[in-house]
Amino acid sequence: MNEQSSAAEGLTRSETQGASYLEEIRQQRLAWERKPVIRKLYRRWYEQCVAQLSALRPVVEVGAGSGNFKEFFPSAISSDVFKTGPWIDLVMDAEHLGLRERAVGNILVFDVIHHLHRPVNFLRRAVEALKPGGRLVLCEPAAAPSGV
Repeated sequence: MNEQSSAAEGLTRSETQGASYLEEIRQQRLAWERKPVIRKLYRRWYEQCVAQLSALRPVVEVGAGSGNFKEFFPSAISSDVFKTGPWIDLVMDAEHLGLRERAVGNILVFDVIHHLHRPVNFLRRAVEALKPGGRLVLCEPAAAPSGV
């Protein structure tokens, strides 16, 4: 038995998944820092999505991952399933959204829905969490004929 498998035996499945996810987020953060074109594209998408927010607050980002939106919009409450970095304000699972009913002005979700096992459950819960007049703003990757 090698040292890696021996160390992994002492971890729960959740801890193993968490470690894997944290490594994925670390890699995403490195790519973000290395590639100005990615930052430029996301800045444009962030601007478009922020323009769709209602004036109501707070704004909660679900699935903040590597914290890129928090840099762009510092007043957002950033959440993720794990504490992926100092930018995470709230640890919660998108599938079991831990927000009170009618408590949130806007929920912003970038590149998350396609990762969820039950996205409709998330959408229902997100709508319940919004204040009257609040908005759920989604930005998801899509395959297009142009390849973009």
